[in-house]
Amino acid sequence: MNTVFNSGTTVEFHKLSEQYIQLTPRKKQQFRKAVQQASIDWKSFPIVKGRSLSLSPLSHAQERLWFLWNLMPDDAGYNITGAVRLKGDLDIAALRQALSGLVQRHEVLRTTFDQDAEGPFQTIHDEPVYGWREVDLAICDESVEDLLAEGARSPFDLRHGPVFRTLLIRVSEQEHILQFGMHHIASDGWSMGILVRDFCEFYAAAVDGRDPDLAPLTIQYADYALWQREWLDDAALEGQLAYWQDRLGGEQPVTTLPLDRPRRAPRNRRGGSVGVHVSSETVEGLRRLSRKHGATLFMTLLAAFDLLLYRYGGDEDIRIGVPVAGRNRVETEGLVGFFVNTLVLKADVTGTMPVGALIDQVRDRLLEAQTHQDLPFERLVAALQPVRDQSISPLFQIMFSYQPTLQRKQSSMSLVNLDMLQMQNNSGDAQFDLNINIAEENQETKIEFQFALDLFDPQTIERLSRHYVEVLEQLASGDVDSQRLADIDLTSDVPVHMPVVYPFEAVTSRIAAQAAAHSDATAVTCEGAALTYGDLDAWSSQVGRRLLALGVVPDERVGLCVERSTGLIAGLLGILRAGGGYVPLDPAYPRERLADMIADSGMRRVVVDDATADSLGDLLEGLEIVRLSEVAGEDATPLVTPVHPDQLAYVIYTSGSTGRPKGVGITHQNLAEHITDVSNRFEICSADRILQFSTVNFDAAVEDIFGSLTNGAVLVVPTPRETGFAELTQRLADSDITISYLPAAFLRSWIDNLDRPLSYLRLLMTGGEALEGCLCQTVNHKTYLSETVFENTYGPTETTVTALTHPTTDADKEAAVVPIGKPFPGRSVYLLDQTGATVPCGGVGELCIGGVTLARGYLGQAGLTAERFVPDPAIPGGRLYRTGDLCRQRVEGTVEFLGRLDQQIKLRGF
Repeated sequence: MNTVFNSGTTVEFHKLSEQYIQLTPRKKQQFRKAVQQASIDWKSFPIVKGRSLSLSPLSHAQERLWFLWNLMPDDAGYNITGAVRLKGDLDIAALRQALSGLVQRHEVLRTTFDQDAEGPFQTIHDEPVYGWREVDLAICDESVEDLLAEGARSPFDLRHGPVFRTLLIRVSEQEHILQFGMHHIASDGWSMGILVRDFCEFYAAAVDGRDPDLAPLTIQYADYALWQREWLDDAALEGQLAYWQDRLGGEQPVTTLPLDRPRRAPRNRRGGSVGVHVSSETVEGLRRLSRKHGATLFMTLLAAFDLLLYRYGGDEDIRIGVPVAGRNRVETEGLVGFFVNTLVLKADVTGTMPVGALIDQVRDRLLEAQTHQDLPFERLVAALQPVRDQSISPLFQIMFSYQPTLQRKQSSMSLVNLDMLQMQNNSGDAQFDLNINIAEENQETKIEFQFALDLFDPQTIERLSRHYVEVLEQLASGDVDSQRLADIDLTSDVPVHMPVVYPFEAVTSRIAAQAAAHSDATAVTCEGAALTYGDLDAWSSQVGRRLLALGVVPDERVGLCVERSTGLIAGLLGILRAGGGYVPLDPAYPRERLADMIADSGMRRVVVDDATADSLGDLLEGLEIVRLSEVAGEDATPLVTPVHPDQLAYVIYTSGSTGRPKGVGITHQNLAEHITDVSNRFEICSADRILQFSTVNFDAAVEDIFGSLTNGAVLVVPTPRETGFAELTQRLADSDITISYLPAAFLRSWIDNLDRPLSYLRLLMTGGEALEGCLCQTVNHKTYLSETVFENTYGPTETTVTALTHPTTDADKEAAVVPIGKPFPGRSVYLLDQTGATVPCGGVGELCIGGVTLARGYLGQAGLTAERFVPDPAIPGGRLYRTGDLCRQRVEGTVEFLGRLDQQIKLRGF
């Protein structure tokens, strides 16, 4: 044996392969070991006919499809179809004879599949059986399109066959349409060209009454499957597997894509298609760029798509599947069968990476991958063991292929006495999230985006395809080698929100005007007690004068520690009238947290009621105390203290995403701007009755309180006893509430317990955390809320309560998370990547909010303030607040919440 190895001629290797086939399994293993020890490349041994029985093992690729078919036998996602239009005198007898010859020539077309205790196997049948259906449109109600779609989407029965079928549609006497259909287990894209070529020769021979002029096949697909099973063992592929394991690593991330709907398992494989053309000038520019980098056009096209994916999702680890023909052996060139293999190309991308560096990286990694392309994809999946999820294809979710002109010419054939025109093929099924096919035809380059309809709306893929062309045009236009990926401009369709700035009028002045005009109108109610606007004006003025007497100055932080009551509102308004900024201290909060807030705010004075003064007296030691019950002796005439727009209105402590709550300082300008936005957007008027459900330590209460009082409405303050499900419903009904905000964490359970009509409730708002589509559907279809508008709201404390709002519709019920909406006129929104560049419309970025409602910053934390409040790139001197929330924006401006940049989660709203 060693003598033969040393001679190394093709003849000897062929003889050895024939002898090898006759060996027992144990001796075959010994032979392969000897080959390895002699450092002989296993590829030197040709594939020869080696089957003594009709039962044969499956190739690695076939075995995976057999497994998937057993999971989903009705799935048509792995159907391969093609159709041609035939004009002229069609000889149907010759056509049938040609099809029989075709199936006789290629054994895989007359194969069925099954399995026993030892595993799956394939059976090659002697008879050239195939599926045949003939339809005459003259006596059929279906259209050509419907018939072709039905043929493409009908599942195959791999166990009983056939795996190859045809459909002949008679359009007229001189026009027919012939559709070929195969299961992927028996064919691939390259095979379609072989099949059409051989079919044309069989048809010509049948018409002419001669034998077909086709060279005999030296092997069949089953011979290849047997050869692959025996030669591509662990020893032969050890180096290739090691390469892929090192390149792809242990973590197999899912590529971030602009999904319109959540993934569901099992997947619905309905697909759609969007096509775009790239101009010849752009292609020529891309060729020049490719030559400069020693790359092919395909490498540059792939690098451009990596760039686009980075700009869309911000992923720095991008995985894309690239098909290779898998026919790198001469014996397989003329065979129909499933030879195609898939390479997983990993790109490591950053926004600061130069474009030229990305092209170089893609070039090098594609060349490396091609030298390691013999490892079957199925073996790689088994080795890496990605998390099994029927909603996600393993290792990659996007397929990217390129078909140059030369390869496409193989399918340009003709038939005797017939004009044959290849028809556009779209099976309507999607194997992957996205499948990008680039082809050159008629001096044009066409890009087809096939996509999963259960994940994407067509408009989303249309936008993605336009952005891809924009990337290609910019790469082709000039010297982009040193340009950063983040600098490629994809903002032409990004909505622009320029904030509106209203004339400043402090909320205290607006409330005073309501008191002067409607003194006897009810302002606040709580548990049977009520204050008119005149009463509230007098009491708050007395509180303000007492504070001024104690020396309160503008911007001073004054504590407000009062239980839910009418006095709570009088105390809050009194602090503002004295020029101070109130710091809410909910008596129900843990004492440790209250102590931290008192110390951190640096307050010296606090407004209390008798209950809190008694229960928290030791906690309030050292502070000057103003009791609401003890200010009756002060002057009750309206107190008008001018306030500057930049003067502090209140400090609210956030729930603490970094562990410790932070005091956020909101100015009178911030507050006035927001209340104007809210009043206009929700058309608040004196006829409204607004529920103040949230604690004053949560900034939603700010919107309730000042949205009500500045518009002459009635503010209804429930006691702590009235915040349970049944009690709240009773309060909403008894008080004829028209507007209410309920946090999403509370709303989920409350809506299930709603048991009576709320006929006056015209507006229900929620927020605080992501709103699920199913909850939105529940609210919108609740009989008792049939006349209620349901709004999803969003806004960090740092941007003054609500920044964006979205009126929900039935369309939102399909969403995993309901959109957070469009910004109020007083805000601007940006979605930025890690470099600060604007992401494309539909891309994922950090939500940054601008406008005059941005807080001063964090009390006593200048460094953190500078980190989170950054310059606005569009407005000189303006600022943006970095929310830390990942979002994307639709073309019409609606923003969708996707998650967090950090690991923060919310539990019960905290």
